Formats: sequence, structure tokens, C-alpha cells
Amino acid sequence: MTPEQQRIAIAEACDWEMMGHISKWKDPSGKIHENWAGFCSCPDYPRSFKDLREAEIKFGLHDTDNLELRVKWINALRMVVSRRCPKNNSGSPMVSDIDLLNASEEERCEALVRAIGKWPKKNLQTQNQQNKGTKNERTNNTN
Repeated sequence: MTPEQQRIAIAEACDWEMMGHISKWKDPSGKIHENWAGFCSCPDYPRSFKDLREAEIKFGLHDTDNLELRVKWINALRMVVSRRCPKNNSGSPMVSDIDLLNASEEERCEALVRAIGKWPKKNLQTQNQQNKGTKNERTNNTN
């Protein structure tokens, strides 16, 4: 998903409603937000820590009673962050808690979209197939 698609997925999950065009949105309180230049007028979750934090709070990621979603989110965040981390001798990413704390808005946004179930299934299957291909290549290289 592109950052813009992630932005829209989170906005819709946070009860924002697109009003016919991407530049016109109604927020949960009913207020209309419109960008006359034609750009998206919902919160900019992939680029704004403030907007993303509000979405995380809305979904209960900062609530200790919401364990299931918190676990999904942290596992998704670990997977997303692992892409930029060094790998050990067996090829597994070395992701520390510090790496998770320093996750960018884009990484946190992708993890949130995955945790709330808005990431397209097709992309997950494609990614799993790519991961299997990479694993098979590593296995073949060690023989």
C-alpha cells in the first residue's frame, strides 16, 4: 500500500468519511474538511506523528486492557522495522526494542494498518511468497 492508501485506510477506520472526492472529508464530529488544491484533507497519518498518535490512542494501543491489538501492532511494527535492520549470520533481522522506539511515522503507520486488518490480503500473500523464495535461495546457497 502507498502512504496515501494507508492514510485513507486509517482515516476511514477512525470514522472519517470521504465526501465524493479525496480532497473533501467529513470528520467524526461532522465537520467538513476540504482542500481546494485537490489534495487529501484527512489527517496525514504517514507523515504526522501527532495525527498518528491520535489514531493509535483511538484504537486503544496505549490502553493496557487492549492486549490483543497491542500484540498485533507490536508484531507488525517489528516486522516492518526489521526491513532496515542488520541481519545475523542465519539471516534473521536483529531488531531491538530501541529500533521499535525509533520507528518512523511511515513504519508506525504501516504497522497500524496491518494491525487493524486493513492491509490487503493479496499483498500479504505476495510478500509470503517472496519470503519463501528468499528462504529457498538461502537454503540452496548453503548446500
